[in-house]
Amino acid sequence: MKIKIISPSWLDRNGRVIRTKSRLGKFLNLSFIYVAGLTPAGHELSGADDFFEDLDYDEPVDLVGITAMTSQAPRAYQIAAEYRKRGVKVVMGGFHASFCAEEAGAHVDAVVVGEAEQTWAQVIKDAEAGVLKKVYRAELLQSLEGLPSPRYDLVEGKRQRYLYYPLWLGRGCPRDCKFCSVTAFYGNRYRSRPVKDVLRDAELMPGKKVFIIDDNLGAYGDRLDELFPALAPFKFRILAQVDTRFARNEKLLDLAREAGLEGVYVGFESVFPDRLKDLGKEWMRLETVGQAIKNLQQRGIVIGASLIFGIGPESEDTVKRTLDFLTKWKIDTLALYFYSPLPGTALFKEMVEKGVEFSRDWNQYEGRFPTFSYEGVSGEEMEKLYWSLDHGFYRI
Repeated sequence: MKIKIISPSWLDRNGRVIRTKSRLGKFLNLSFIYVAGLTPAGHELSGADDFFEDLDYDEPVDLVGITAMTSQAPRAYQIAAEYRKRGVKVVMGGFHASFCAEEAGAHVDAVVVGEAEQTWAQVIKDAEAGVLKKVYRAELLQSLEGLPSPRYDLVEGKRQRYLYYPLWLGRGCPRDCKFCSVTAFYGNRYRSRPVKDVLRDAELMPGKKVFIIDDNLGAYGDRLDELFPALAPFKFRILAQVDTRFARNEKLLDLAREAGLEGVYVGFESVFPDRLKDLGKEWMRLETVGQAIKNLQQRGIVIGASLIFGIGPESEDTVKRTLDFLTKWKIDTLALYFYSPLPGTALFKEMVEKGVEFSRDWNQYEGRFPTFSYEGVSGEEMEKLYWSLDHGFYRI
């Protein structure tokens, strides 16, 4: 069979596809090249990053696979409709399809719920036989040992290149932050890959800049003592996501720096303790942040602060106090996201149970738009405050 696996782009507020003419993207999406790696031999396989590439819907293809986050879902449905018009079977997986299987199922021929390792080969077999089921579900894998490598080669020869290529160490998170869907999808126990499997993927990297995509690098635990020295000979320039506890471990930081760690995103989320408690992150004490930041800065590691905007009503005062924090600690970059009830999260369930109205326009869930409002603060005002914080930071 001819199989095409697509990472969809996004739609703007007017329903137009967001696409770039740039030849350089920041991050290569792991999901679609990893699903490609799960594809059994004997099939003609191609991949497409819709953000960069115009899709040729008339290209002869037998099966299309789409993997999408919530903000990509509307564009994924558009793509599916075009292929289905031409009689091509379309399968959708990923976070959004898993948490909104009924919704996704109205747009595609089959939905893969959960981790794809146990179902993707069966989907292909059923598609060949013309007996696709509407939904394929899988239990969490007990072991991640021996899983195939992503097909990095599928993006070689394309017009675009990427600043960072993805490397993954494991899945799951023992924390259950209210806003995060990782635990709901991957479970509340961290499952680590063997170091040898991670190194096998490292050998295939198309470039020297690597993004370790795990939500918290420190979750890999004691294996980091083995992994970091093993990565050092690759001379990678590594970007990763860490928490403040990892950044307070100076021994690990030294090993990480020697392995090539040059930048981190730290999920500070908020500078207000009451809001951290509301998120389920009361374990992160702001009084410990200073030492973590100093440890990173002493080693020349660039710090990106990940903050959530709108956990509570915002004002000029909350914006100023947040900017004061970022200025005091000389944070290098800011990733600012609106608080949004992503499907699958505890926040989503809580808001449904409380009858709180929020947007189901998934285009708004890419982080820069408010998805619900607070009494006395309009969505327009929240957007204005959001951009005053974002722009204020980069004017510091």
